[in-house]
Amino acid sequence: MAVGLSQLVFGLDGTAYLLADTRGADDELQRTLTALGRSGHVKSGWPIKGAVGSDFEPPAAGPDGSLYVEECGASPVGCVLHRFGADGVEPPGWPFEVPTSSACVSGDQCSSYLVIGAGGTAYLSSWHQTRNQTQLIAIDGDGKVVPGWPVAVDDSYGYWAEPELGADGTLFILSGFDERENAWTSLSAFAADGSPRPGWPVSLAAIAGFRVGPHGTVVVVSFAPLADPSQGGLCSDASRTVFTVLGADGRTLPGWPRGSKGRASAPVIDAEGADYYLSALGNVYAHDRSGTVKAGWPVSIPEVYPGCGSYGPYLGPDRTVYVLGVEVDAILPDGSGWRYRPTGGLRWPCFDNDCVQVAAAPAFGPDGTAYIAVPHGDSSELVALDHDGLVKPGWPYPLPVDPTKTSAPVLTVSPDGRLYVGLGDTMVLALDPDGQISD
Repeated sequence: MAVGLSQLVFGLDGTAYLLADTRGADDELQRTLTALGRSGHVKSGWPIKGAVGSDFEPPAAGPDGSLYVEECGASPVGCVLHRFGADGVEPPGWPFEVPTSSACVSGDQCSSYLVIGAGGTAYLSSWHQTRNQTQLIAIDGDGKVVPGWPVAVDDSYGYWAEPELGADGTLFILSGFDERENAWTSLSAFAADGSPRPGWPVSLAAIAGFRVGPHGTVVVVSFAPLADPSQGGLCSDASRTVFTVLGADGRTLPGWPRGSKGRASAPVIDAEGADYYLSALGNVYAHDRSGTVKAGWPVSIPEVYPGCGSYGPYLGPDRTVYVLGVEVDAILPDGSGWRYRPTGGLRWPCFDNDCVQVAAAPAFGPDGTAYIAVPHGDSSELVALDHDGLVKPGWPYPLPVDPTKTSAPVLTVSPDGRLYVGLGDTMVLALDPDGQISD
């Protein structure tokens, strides 16, 4: 099916939901929500079109397979939050009419984000430039506002301040943006009833982002600016990267913070609370919860550009850490590993002035298979690598090439183990683990 892919999420039965631009009977471009079955055909009850004068925001899947999506139009239309079942029908109580204070209507300088909790609660955050404030609202499975919400976070900055949920339902969000430092200064945490968690918010200097870890921990990343900004480059705009691990009470855990010279990558965190990052010098570090560098680490990675594009690290389901540069480097928990070097490397072309060639982010099957997209000039392919770095039977799979498109493919694995491949804005492929087109 030819579609203009912009977002892909999955239901429990393997249904692929995507937000797409399709051509209607009158050949006009229409923005619609589409549900695809295993064979790639549109399911009954779909596609769903937005109301005249409104548009859909990126959707999110709930734990029961429901599809949540915000639809917004210009004032006075406002915004509603939908909850669609697999048949395209909304349950009683839906859609939810978003209050004016939380609505990002068309034409406003506003950003909104949607995250879904394990119990099906939908958390909608919105930042309005005119108010310089973030509104947070929680909607339960019946389409009603959860008692204690909405809440407001003052002096916050919405761009890139996407909230994250902890395993216990705590909602974390950045606030206190400092335009002089181009960074945040505070991290807030709210309980399921909308109340601030004890010990929060936490104030730290020059926060660039955060990651939620296990057992209530949060890893906060801060960048120290260069003393002379003119000495920075496309990939070196920080003199030092600082990692701070906070406990559930907001206190810094013993052994932290830890620093790295220059601009390091964002961290990835495994189920034991160990965090991994790629340093500016091309070394992958692994710290345990106490901040100690794990035995066998750091591991040196050749020819990578930290801070520039999608190179990693990436964490597989078996705790193998992957970094993509001119080759695929896979590092096991003890620091050993393997390398896979395809002909020509992994960087996809780009033609903008001063742009950086990036590698396509890998995807991982439930058995730990690593799916990698490999460019070959006028051709490209997908490879599936096993635990030893060997190409699995049935692979590689040749990808169709559009010479007018240079963007790397987007790889996603569905809950039932199929590999979905987004090719530019024109095509979606679904492949079974044996490398065959899914039917």
